[in-house]
Order: sequence, then C-alpha cells, then structure tokens
Amino acid sequence: MDTKIHLFRHGETVWNAEKRMQGQSDSPLTATGRQQAIDARKKLDNIDVDYAYCSDSGRAKETTSLLLEELDISLTASEVLREMHFGEWEGELQDDVSAHSPDESWNLWNKPDKYQSNGGEDLVQLRDRAVDALTNIARKHRGKEVVIVSHGAFIKTVLNHIDGRPLAESWEGPYAENLCHSILSFCSDDKFSINQFCDVPR
Repeated sequence: MDTKIHLFRHGETVWNAEKRMQGQSDSPLTATGRQQAIDARKKLDNIDVDYAYCSDSGRAKETTSLLLEELDISLTASEVLREMHFGEWEGELQDDVSAHSPDESWNLWNKPDKYQSNGGEDLVQLRDRAVDALTNIARKHRGKEVVIVSHGAFIKTVLNHIDGRPLAESWEGPYAENLCHSILSFCSDDKFSINQFCDVPR
C-alpha cells in the first residue's frame, strides 16, 4: 500500500499581505489566513489522517493546528520543513529588494536556476532539503496518510522535481497559493508520484 502525503501551504500572513520577503523569518497569520485554514478542513473529508508534520515556523504551526483542530492527531514540527532561506532579504519589501538588488531579484523570479542567494539558500539547496525531508517522512510511515504543512517555495520546488521540471520553470503554474493541497504517493520502490499538484488533480 502506498504512503499518501497531503502537502499544504500555510495560510496568509501579515508579511504575505504586505508583500515582504518572508523565508525562514516569521509573521503571524492574518484573519484571512486563519479562515483559509479552517475552510481547508473540507479537503481532508473522508481521509483518515495518521500523522501530521509541519515546519517549525509559527505560521505553519498555527495553520496546522487550525486545519487539524477537529482531529486527534499529534503534531511534529521540524526545521527541515522550513521555507527557503532568503538571507539578508528576509523582512524586506519585495519592491525594496528589486530596487537595491535588481539583478538577483530578477533572477529569483525569472531565471531561478541562475539565482544566487546572499546569505541564504538557492533553489538547488532548497530542492535537496525538501526531497530528503519528504522521503524520510514517507519511509517512516509506509502505508499511512500523512499531512504536512510547509511553504510556497518548498512545495513548488519538491513538486517540480518529482514532476521532472527544470529549475528554470520553478514558478510556472500550478501555483502554491495559501492552503493549496497537493497529494503525493510514495511507492514501495521509494519513488514519489503526484496525484494532485497545488489543488489540480492529475
């Protein structure tokens, strides 16, 4: 029996709304973000969740608590599920980053395979961390249904890798909107397949 990974992005945060670079820094959920997590409970209807994991960022933990509030599931928070680290840019407005670092800012969003972080991670480092994290969780819980709440770049990077997309296409759709739901199957040969990509069924 395949392991099923139900991968969610956290709810909208204050910095999301302000269009700030968030990364591994943190800001709280907005009222909209909290409601997104509550509304997403219906996505788990008829799924018997066995285990739950989330990034140890406050926004991910709050989202998971709201999402699974009606279920008796213990939660494991882990730093390996954190968002991409944006180094010195974290906490800055995206427009300010574009103004003082125009080349690397453009690379990040338009040529992500060429992006080089100033004190953080690049897409290759994020991809390797994300794939290792999900593989280890899936191996630990073979044949189970596992919910994982993480972050936009983390989710897109690992899904793109499984889907065979090059890093240059990191930000192509489907997009990792707040509380999007992706479903992965982890088979006995230790390979992932995608059943649902950011709310889009396969």
